[in-house]
Amino acid sequence: MQRSEQADEQRGPRPMPIGRRFLPGENGRKAALAAKQARIAARVSQWANGAALTSAELDLLRVAAELAITPQPKREEERTRRANTISRILQSCGLIDPAKRDGGRPGDVRRLFEPGGQE
Repeated sequence: MQRSEQADEQRGPRPMPIGRRFLPGENGRKAALAAKQARIAARVSQWANGAALTSAELDLLRVAAELAITPQPKREEERTRRANTISRILQSCGLIDPAKRDGGRPGDVRRLFEPGGQE
């Protein structure tokens, strides 16, 4: 029987793919969940900005932060619902005031998703 050189090359250790986050044997789920919780906590602290909030309001902010960091839905209707939900949560926590809008025009919700947060 003949063996090809290609088969020998394939049996050796494989190079790690570019962009791979976790090495074999590491638990990627725990690290990914910890990173997600860190992003949520950062967003909550960005929005709260030192305001005295109750535990219920902090829980609502965590829900809004989780909605904000997850990938955007493809349908426009779902994107609008998500933005409205986040806006209502921030209003119920007293972090944004709908009465202070510019001349009755809808507010620019995109600035809530940018680094630096509210103005």
